[in-house]
Amino acid sequence: MTNTTYNGRITIQWPFSMKSGYMSSLNQCVELQSGLTFKQAIGFIETFNWKIESEKRTENYGLSLLKEDDDDNFMRCIIFPLEGSSFTIDLIVVNKRNRKGFWDSATISINLGEFRENELEKAISVLNKYSVTRLYKKYKSKSIEIRNTRYLYVMLTLMSISTVGLFMHEWIKPLLSLTFEVRLFLILSYVGGPISVFFLFTNVRVHLSHSKRLVMFGSIIIGPVFVGLLCFGLVTPLHLLFSTPATQIELVSSISRDFSGNLRGGCSGLVRVASISTPTSERGLCNVPEKMWKRLKVGDRLLLEGMRSPMAFTFNKIELLEK
Repeated sequence: MTNTTYNGRITIQWPFSMKSGYMSSLNQCVELQSGLTFKQAIGFIETFNWKIESEKRTENYGLSLLKEDDDDNFMRCIIFPLEGSSFTIDLIVVNKRNRKGFWDSATISINLGEFRENELEKAISVLNKYSVTRLYKKYKSKSIEIRNTRYLYVMLTLMSISTVGLFMHEWIKPLLSLTFEVRLFLILSYVGGPISVFFLFTNVRVHLSHSKRLVMFGSIIIGPVFVGLLCFGLVTPLHLLFSTPATQIELVSSISRDFSGNLRGGCSGLVRVASISTPTSERGLCNVPEKMWKRLKVGDRLLLEGMRSPMAFTFNKIELLEK
């Protein structure tokens, strides 16, 4: 923003684009009217030729009404013309003076809805009725609710994909790559888990009592499990999308005592294998043919042919190599 005398008056900016952000400089606007009272601002809007001005623009530009206490505390209504004689209004309030901590957002942004031209004065009357602080408090909870709803939709989408991925994993039983199972999986679980819980905590903290905050801290224990399952469920879909034909050799490190998989591992023909370069890191290879499974011994080498991705390997042909 440019240097302005903060006298509670309204500054009108046209054209105003949300692409340049609510902190865009005043001198980026072609037309500028400052020092207006609310009635003067309404008079400007009533005489503004929306049709002619809108036709000059190839993008969705709006008319901004800005009321500032200072650079860090202000409110802005942005009127965007729609088809016909209707408008949509976005409200942005920045109130840094009452920010309680790094977890507390100083900015709220909500859409007030659609209005006819004769309803604009009533719709933007918040600029006249409220101070920056009061307006921020009025819409803060609604803004948080909208933001958390978006986060919830994202999480539900990821969890849905992950759930499908877990079923696919149980059906296909891919051999997880050493990088994913031993390294990346642990990093995502024990680093990503606490981060995700902390992220959730910072967004809902303002609504929690002291006892409920303790519950949130306790959920850090659940965080790694949640993130781990999420990442594990995405392995098979990502593997199927990005895998390419390949071969690899695995070293047999142990063999299950039961071919059907009832005793260990939960899959038939289970063999624990390790990379020749890293023999101490075991992974589970499922669906080894029964005849071969009965012949295997610790130390045998298996040649796998199939599809490989950075996350896993699925074989369509397996061969026991001679020592």
